[in-house]
Amino acid sequence: TIKVSDKNAIIVKFKLDNDFSWRKQLEQVDANTPNEQRLSTLFLEKLNQDRAFLFTTTSVMWGSQNLKGIIQDYLNNVAFNGTIGLELLKIIILRNLREQNFKSNEVKESTFKDETLDQYIDQHYNDISLAQAAKYFGFNRNYFSTMVKEKTGKSFVEHVDERRMKEARRLLAKPNISLKEIIETIGYSSKSFFYKKFKHYYGMTPAEMRKRLFREAHINLK
Repeated sequence: TIKVSDKNAIIVKFKLDNDFSWRKQLEQVDANTPNEQRLSTLFLEKLNQDRAFLFTTTSVMWGSQNLKGIIQDYLNNVAFNGTIGLELLKIIILRNLREQNFKSNEVKESTFKDETLDQYIDQHYNDISLAQAAKYFGFNRNYFSTMVKEKTGKSFVEHVDERRMKEARRLLAKPNISLKEIIETIGYSSKSFFYKKFKHYYGMTPAEMRKRLFREAHINLK
């Protein structure tokens, strides 16, 4: 669903051949730099994820003027309108990617802080997903995943698991909460998966950790 606030806005839907592929079209574009490759990938990922790609323009902008031209050529059945229209549409998309989305991501990325991510995970670690976090911070899902790894040295999942493991250890020190309740509280649905993660992180089972914590706190449950 696309929400449009301007009552004068016009939405145009292009119907292309069944065998048409934007991936194939963009593979024909010379993306020589990492920035250009990332832009092409960004467009394809967004298209696959949302089934649409929304650009904000005005009626006097270059892209809008050319879209009008494509529509007029089609309505007037001008020679080669399909071929020319498709090439113009590719150029419009590439120019909008360059002028809007790439700049937007660069600005957002420069203001992204590790501490902000930690705060977000602290608040949502028991019910969290990469897609939700990416949306919260205003990034494409895959772009956000790559950025977190590059900036912090750890993947988003590793950050979440680390926070959950710390909370699990804290709760294990409480004798009035069961292991089942701990697993549910920190956001895992599988007991075996939790055990595997915990053993990998701490080098011991949750039961062994609980015994050690009780011993250190002089808690005797006999």
